[in-house]
Amino acid sequence: MYQGLFEDGVAPALAATLARNPDYVGKCPVCDSTKAAFEKYGKLSRAPVAAAGRGLPEEWTKKLNSGDADVRRAAMRDLVQRYIDRGYERANFKADEKAAMEAALKAMEFKLKDLNGSLPNGLKFCPSCDGTCRVRQKLNP
Repeated sequence: MYQGLFEDGVAPALAATLARNPDYVGKCPVCDSTKAAFEKYGKLSRAPVAAAGRGLPEEWTKKLNSGDADVRRAAMRDLVQRYIDRGYERANFKADEKAAMEAALKAMEFKLKDLNGSLPNGLKFCPSCDGTCRVRQKLNP
């Protein structure tokens, strides 16, 4: 997550805001990692220059800042997915290594049954887990 935010030159204030939003499931290692990356990046004094060919589309920034929780959470899920996909590309995993990594992440994913069928904070889905496990379709960049 942190590397993706850095490559896209995301405003630290946006990352800090995302870290404070109630879009996480407590005690979920995927949510904890996502939130920690936003918190750490949000402490930068200024945004880095986006890497060549990178950058966060303005449409995504608007959705990530949305007061509509459903819009914001869908955008956050897609942002997480974007950075997970980039991480896989950077790592250049062999097929079996990628499958093992995906299985490990899926094993950490928050399980709805753990809360007797409901998520906290009005979540209809977990943006961090769904993004990491690439459960939903991405926004068009």
